[in-house]
Amino acid sequence: MSSSAPEFSHLHVHSEYSILDGANQIGPMIDRACECGMQHVGLTDHGTMAGTLELYRKATGAGIKPVMGMEAYLTQDQKVRALEDGKRSETTHLTLLAQDNVGWQNLMSLSSQA
Repeated sequence: MSSSAPEFSHLHVHSEYSILDGANQIGPMIDRACECGMQHVGLTDHGTMAGTLELYRKATGAGIKPVMGMEAYLTQDQKVRALEDGKRSETTHLTLLAQDNVGWQNLMSLSSQA
């Protein structure tokens, strides 16, 4: 990485693990981050932590710090249920990022419970 690397890093990124929402493959994403001189790359797939191990391995192998995350769904009820008109109830997205290993473990637990 060059000493003039930008201070910007993408932290809200969807990969192929975000079904119907992301198309980024983690390997090429890390390659591009290296080309741009980024020091960190986040991964916040929708409702899953499935890509975090691949992100960790490829990012650390390239000298980039991985930032593990997830884009969670929040609803007013425990279950998303159909409304009378057949539409799904509204959900709100919340982007969660782990600051350390404990945070990563907490996100893994939340992902498993959801």
